[in-house]
Amino acid sequence: MRPRKKKTDTLAPERLVLSPWGAWYASKRPVFWFCGKFSFLLFLYYSVSLMPFFAPAIGGYLTANARVSHVLLNFFGEPCRITETTIWSATHAVTVLPTCSALELAWFFCAMVLSFPAPLGRRVWGILAGVPLLLGLNLVRIMSLYYVGVHFRGAFDTIHEEAWPVVLILLTIAICSGWIQWARADKPTKPDVAA
Repeated sequence: MRPRKKKTDTLAPERLVLSPWGAWYASKRPVFWFCGKFSFLLFLYYSVSLMPFFAPAIGGYLTANARVSHVLLNFFGEPCRITETTIWSATHAVTVLPTCSALELAWFFCAMVLSFPAPLGRRVWGILAGVPLLLGLNLVRIMSLYYVGVHFRGAFDTIHEEAWPVVLILLTIAICSGWIQWARADKPTKPDVAA
């Protein structure tokens, strides 16, 4: 008596083969996932920032920016006074507004870190290091704008509206890139296969 051959599912291998569209989507899925989370977090920030309570809620933060800048300017020999969020002297004044707070850049960085596929510890350390760095750069910006306004009044508008925004955006991108390199530093790479 011959043993019976087991019936095999001849369709099984075909089921495992993805269509060209499915294979393309499978290879790009992490990118779509990152873009989706990143876009949602940015949408969340802008939704909250447009609410009426947002500007008054960050009033203390803006005042703290002005006070720290005031102290540092005086420390470095640039005499000035402060009234709420305005740093002023007899010749020039700078007011720290919500649009000048760098919160948008800090949230951009946080959204990128939270969306990127990295271990939780790397994300936490990234946020704890990156956000203070960006907010510190904004303090440098505020102090430099006051200094330029006092000593180089003609260049104030160019520095304020053109130079500093570009510099902050480029520095934010550089900090994001640096964090990505650090977050992926221990990730094993696929070994090269000899042909």
